[in-house]
Order: sequence, then C-alpha cells, then structure tokens
Amino acid sequence: MQAIAFRAAAMRFALPTTQVLQVLPDCVTRPLAMAPPAVTGLIRYGRALIPVVDLGLLLGKTAAAMRRSTRLLVVRINTPKPLVFALRAEEVLDLIDIGAKTGGVPQPRHRWLGDHILDDAETPQLIRAEELLPDELRALYVADAGNEP
Repeated sequence: MQAIAFRAAAMRFALPTTQVLQVLPDCVTRPLAMAPPAVTGLIRYGRALIPVVDLGLLLGKTAAAMRRSTRLLVVRINTPKPLVFALRAEEVLDLIDIGAKTGGVPQPRHRWLGDHILDDAETPQLIRAEELLPDELRALYVADAGNEP
C-alpha cells in the first residue's frame, strides 16, 4: 500500500492513498460558526460543503500559510455513511510505500496520530483520518446525506 507524504506544522505526516480522493490547490474557506479552532471553514466539493481541518491548529501551533505549495487533501473515510473533508497541508512531498512501521507515541489529546513509517528519508507519522474531526462536528457531517460528492 502507498501513502501521500506531506508537511504540516513543520512535521512530516502521511495518509494512505486509499483515503485521498483528490489533491487541490489551497483556497479561501467559508467561515463556519462556532467550529472548533482546527476547523478553518468550509469549501465546496462537488455538490457539498466540506470542512477543512488544519493540522497546525489541531496541534496547538500556527495555521498553515497560504503559499503556492499549500494544498488541500480531500479525504474520504468509511464510516456507516462515508465522510468527506479536506486536510490542509503546507506541502505535498511524495508517494511512499507503507512497508515497515513502528509504533507512534500514544497521546490521548491527539488520538489521530498513528504509527511512523520507516522509509529512506524521514519517518512520517501516519494519520488516522477517522479520528481527525471533533466528535460533534463528525456527527453533523455523518448525519448529512448531502456530504457525498
């Protein structure tokens, strides 16, 4: 299996390619009232509005800067109803093989952090995409049948 490696909050992460629908240029988001700080707003994707999650904010650091290299990874996770959202990445690096892995550091605050991939360069940390959205926001989007593009 392969993963897309990317940078966010000066760290290297990876998402399995099976969860990434599309990589888009960054864009301005529509504000979302009373959203958790890491959810920067909504974007239009197909016929739906989907939330955008910024890992920098999720880690308690600064938001990703809007640069030419900044991208939105459109992610789909299989819950009882498929859930689609975007993840802001400061830079998409490359495709890597998910081969040898070693355990991540368990952190209750960041339950979305998974194992580290042992590749030739750095050791990106896999993201558990199904854990990224806050429970209350995930419940809204799972309940919304219009969330499928």
